[in-house]
Amino acid sequence: MKRSRNVDEFDRDHTEILASRTALSALIIVLVAAIISGNFADVGLQGKVKRATQSIRTVTGLNQHWDAFAPDPRTNSTYVDGRVDFVDGGATTYPIVTRRGLGAYVDYRWQKLEESLWTGDALWHAYAAYLANRARADGREPLRVILIRRSADTLPPGSDPQRGPWTETPIYVLDLHE
Repeated sequence: MKRSRNVDEFDRDHTEILASRTALSALIIVLVAAIISGNFADVGLQGKVKRATQSIRTVTGLNQHWDAFAPDPRTNSTYVDGRVDFVDGGATTYPIVTRRGLGAYVDYRWQKLEESLWTGDALWHAYAAYLANRARADGREPLRVILIRRSADTLPPGSDPQRGPWTETPIYVLDLHE
């Protein structure tokens, strides 16, 4: 024989479930509001709301510190080009080409190589040798490879032009016919 539930038990269970759902919904709304307010500007009413919800974000680990992604943004634009001088007197420049849009994802490894080249000398010889081999593959006889750092100060957003004047500095020379 089946036992039927008492109507009072059903009402009590239903009320407890409704109260739990309401409390959970309220908690989610508070947390989402705290996350959103963490991205407000630190002025006026927005700043007050941001500061008031800071402890919620800290305790829950939901704090977003955007300065972790760019705490000290670069103030210059720097590139490395390889100039190959040939035995016949000619020369050509091999820049590290990067594209925009989806092509940037394909070129990301080249961008990281370029960053490594202008921040330190560990890869200079290997990259210069790579450029010499590339020139040979193009049917030319390289005499020397010169790595050149091109840089310009990046001006504040909205400036015209976007950068200061470019400077070029040779950073490594690989003589192939000494």
